[in-house]
Amino acid sequence: MVRRGWLNRAHSGIRARDVVIAVALLLFLTGIGSGLGGPARANANSVFAVDTAADSEDGSCGIAPQPCSLRDAIEAADAQPGPDSIAFDATVTTPIEPATPLPDITDPVAIDGSMAGVVVIDGSDVAGMGVDGLHVTADGSGSTI
Repeated sequence: MVRRGWLNRAHSGIRARDVVIAVALLLFLTGIGSGLGGPARANANSVFAVDTAADSEDGSCGIAPQPCSLRDAIEAADAQPGPDSIAFDATVTTPIEPATPLPDITDPVAIDGSMAGVVVIDGSDVAGMGVDGLHVTADGSGSTI
């Protein structure tokens, strides 16, 4: 007697359907099928490159050829869900002197100054404003500087 098992036509239809369901579930869970109703993928792990010591706040961080200040980079990283990075370009050689307190870090971020060598943030202009340097809120836990 020859057993057909999974080669049997009745079983192959069930298995094909099971494969389609499994693939659809996998696409849904990984977010690849987000256009088909799956969860949207966050644009995590964005890198914002600080390339000016100016204390500008124009929302242009990451929009070439506009410069990106530390203030803009913090705001852009806070606006992106998930962990992000702020890196200082080697062209940032003068101290960053914020005119007002820098925004709170409210989302996990890694701030890396290794490309610039030494990064100086001079807060003497905001002294007496109740400023305590870079402030990381509870939602920004996991940040590294």
